[in-house]
Amino acid sequence: MLISQEKSILDNNLARNIFNSSPDAKVVLLIDDPSYTIVHSNKAFVAITGKNESDVVGANLFEVFSVVPIRNSFKVVELLRKSIEAVKTSGNLQKMDVVRMDISTGNSEYFKGRFLELSNTPILNDKNKITHILLSVKDITESCFDSIKPKEFEISQIDSQQRYKSLFLNNPDAVYSFDLAGNFLEANEATAELCETTIEYLLRITFVRLVTEEDRERVYKNFLKACQGEIVKYYTGLLTVKGNHRTLHIINMPIIVNGSIVGVYGIAKDITDIVKSKTALHNNLAKINKILNLSLDVICTIDENGLFVDVSSASFKQWGYHPSELIGTPYTNLVCEEDKEITHAISLKIISGIDTTDFQNRYIHKKGHLIPVTWSAKWDFKSRIMYCIARDGTESLLNKKSLLESEKKYKFLFENNPGAMLIWDFNTLDILDCNEMALSIFGYKKIEFLNLGIKAIRPSDQEAKLQSVLDTLREYQEIHNVDCIHLRKSGEIFYSQINGRLMNLNGIEVVIIQINDVTEREVIKEKVKSERNLLRTLIDNLPDTIYFKDSNAKKVIGNKMDYLFSGASTEYEVLGKTDLEIYGEALGRSWYDQDQKVLQTGKGIYDYEEYFEKSDISKWIATTKIPLKNEYGEVTGLLGIGRNITLQKLAQHQLEKLNEELENYNEKLLKSNMELEQFAYVASHDLQEPLRAISTFLTVLKSQYKDVFDEKGEKYLNFAIEGSLRMRQLIIDLLELSKIGNTEDIIEDVDINQVVEQIKENEIANFKGKSISFLVDNLPIIRASKSGIYQLFSNLISNSVKYSKSESPLEIKISVKSFGLYWQFSVVDNGIGIEPEYFERIFIIFQRLHGKEKYSGTGIGLAIVKKIIENQGGEIWVDSRVGQGSTFYFTIKKN
Repeated sequence: MLISQEKSILDNNLARNIFNSSPDAKVVLLIDDPSYTIVHSNKAFVAITGKNESDVVGANLFEVFSVVPIRNSFKVVELLRKSIEAVKTSGNLQKMDVVRMDISTGNSEYFKGRFLELSNTPILNDKNKITHILLSVKDITESCFDSIKPKEFEISQIDSQQRYKSLFLNNPDAVYSFDLAGNFLEANEATAELCETTIEYLLRITFVRLVTEEDRERVYKNFLKACQGEIVKYYTGLLTVKGNHRTLHIINMPIIVNGSIVGVYGIAKDITDIVKSKTALHNNLAKINKILNLSLDVICTIDENGLFVDVSSASFKQWGYHPSELIGTPYTNLVCEEDKEITHAISLKIISGIDTTDFQNRYIHKKGHLIPVTWSAKWDFKSRIMYCIARDGTESLLNKKSLLESEKKYKFLFENNPGAMLIWDFNTLDILDCNEMALSIFGYKKIEFLNLGIKAIRPSDQEAKLQSVLDTLREYQEIHNVDCIHLRKSGEIFYSQINGRLMNLNGIEVVIIQINDVTEREVIKEKVKSERNLLRTLIDNLPDTIYFKDSNAKKVIGNKMDYLFSGASTEYEVLGKTDLEIYGEALGRSWYDQDQKVLQTGKGIYDYEEYFEKSDISKWIATTKIPLKNEYGEVTGLLGIGRNITLQKLAQHQLEKLNEELENYNEKLLKSNMELEQFAYVASHDLQEPLRAISTFLTVLKSQYKDVFDEKGEKYLNFAIEGSLRMRQLIIDLLELSKIGNTEDIIEDVDINQVVEQIKENEIANFKGKSISFLVDNLPIIRASKSGIYQLFSNLISNSVKYSKSESPLEIKISVKSFGLYWQFSVVDNGIGIEPEYFERIFIIFQRLHGKEKYSGTGIGLAIVKKIIENQGGEIWVDSRVGQGSTFYFTIKKN
């Protein structure tokens, strides 16, 4: 404790000389100033700062330590602040713990580590009140290393450098170290690449500058845990120097030298793509969370880093934690300390593919008491997720205690790498070491694997590729993301991507290499390539023009028909151009405007027809343009299809011409038919009068002069009378035929059952000596001309009676079936039948198959039937067997 009796505590020359000539760095601080302004500084302290005395005196103490070229000044400032506050409170001298400071050697890129002892002494005035504090800084670096012999120290440094070079600098993952203030001490190339900067830049900054704002507090707390001796695993966001965002999995562990923690090692793995994949997986898993949460057991998933991904709501009842409190945290946080080692061992077995159904450990309830838990778990290699069911195992608790020894740094960096890690002799190509993942991927036991060379795990046809890798390693000492093919023990090949570095380890040139199995990715790439080739072949061989354009209406794909249509000989001549650039203003303007309309409105154009002329070519084109949209509904381009419809247009024109000619012909034919039918009607009507007179006179002649005629004359007279009667019937039938379709019939509901019943009575009455039986279905009611339907069924039934067998009873069956819009009727008899060659002929007018001597008739009856049916929109046909009978089928529209 010093006494200050004057305005300036160093006004005394002796005190000033002692103060200035002290080998230890000293400053005097003003206690009343909350920023602790420096009022005096000796030469030793000024030398530490690297500044002028005028820049130091009058400055804020903490600002001086923040800006001086000392890497871990942040930690020193915090320690100083606490020590000075203790002096103010207690009034006693305060000695601080020895601190390590990396002080600049003058070159901003290089620092020298020094061990310093700091103390703060209160300075009192004559009223025994603290007015100032004397800060002393003593360099004790040499005394710290007195116990280390120079030669041993040199050997230790060399050995440390070898291990550093092999496992630190050359690791394919980002590996780095911090001092206790969070400044970068070392960083490998992978770290610089991850941060998108240089190692030199990293060594000038603290790590927190690269951490995203929302993660900084949590990351800094994890850093402090590592500073206190813990190995910490966590996730964080990284904002690279170029401003890109990445997601990292970080592992921090303390750097221990001579029993003291002097810094923190870090390993960072870029898991941005994995996080995206896991996000997609999480979305899928969310769909089944509702079902899972109904379980009384805790159902959860844990990723390969030991973090809860999903937890069902039963966790609250069993462990006292809501799922939201657990997701994203290590499952080991809940495991009691005694059970952590065995839990870790079991989890490794599960990850290797060995399922468990009854593992028991103890979880720490949120209220602090232990909960026994029985686990069933299975590892999914595809999603790299552990699916677990945790049941309250109170009744079957197995008390197992064990301790988990921390893995050494080499095992941590090498064995636990998620990729296959190999070390092999660069000259002999012998495999020297590997991790468990390598054994898993290649399928060997370790004793087998270490007896192999690199060539044994590569196909024989990959010699040239291997030599290329060796040449690259020799020239550049490293390889990055090289695609290769490797060979498993089973003989199966798989696609891989390798990263590695050539280094010298204990005098041997070795290669440390990481191998990642990318077979699934390559298979997908090949499938996509194959599908693209198939699609390209398809569109290039279509007769239509097919093209894709981007949001600026520039062509990005055009099939063969498209670029040939434009006059180009290759696709590359039209790519990257708009229709204005390809066809010019005259032809291309309307097509370009169409493109802009589709791109701006998002509405397609379909089958737009236009006439196209270019040089000596003229075509009709039908164009369809469809907007292409992304997942947000934004238009990103368009698909166009153009079809040459010139032939269709010519055919359409020809068809229109033919239709016009056909209409003219139909009009003439209709007029001719009407005239013909009118003639037939008039002729048949006018012919009846003379026939009636002839028939009357012949009848009178027969009755009054029968005694005059001899037998032969009477016979001739009978022939004349019969002929006149047949002629009259023929004229009547012709008249009926001409009327069909030419008169205004009354269309009404016709009950065919009633029509058939009336015809049955008439036929039975006309043929009293004939045995006739009818079998009739329940027939429908239809909309038609009742007289026409009556004549239709009458003619068919009369035909069956007329051509029946004289020696056997006649059977007539009338049936009906429904076929869509039509009724199909059938009239079946067991008459004499019809030979097949006459099936069509019988429906032609005047076509008789038998002489009038045997069967009467005019040969018009079936022609009348056919015309009635066709006027009803139906058709008629016959099926018959000679001697067995005939079946007449006909259809009539239901409405």
